[in-house]
Amino acid sequence: MTDRMQRFENAANMLVAGRKVSVAVRELPQGNVQAWLAELKSYVIFGHTDPGDEVTYKVYVDVKNGRAIAQAKLAYID
Repeated sequence: MTDRMQRFENAANMLVAGRKVSVAVRELPQGNVQAWLAELKSYVIFGHTDPGDEVTYKVYVDVKNGRAIAQAKLAYID
């Protein structure tokens, strides 16, 4: 597993555990917060839920003072 993949896996584990993950926006490739959010979503949802589950995770990112702060919340599928 590459270092980048390991960092995303660690971040996904922290988000699922109810913790927040933050990174300086300037450290993201081209400062692209949306791309970071999309990749975090895929690691959280595909790595921590089963297609048959009735729950999923909603992943959010807020940007404050130059930092992108992600959090995930458990949500029920309607």
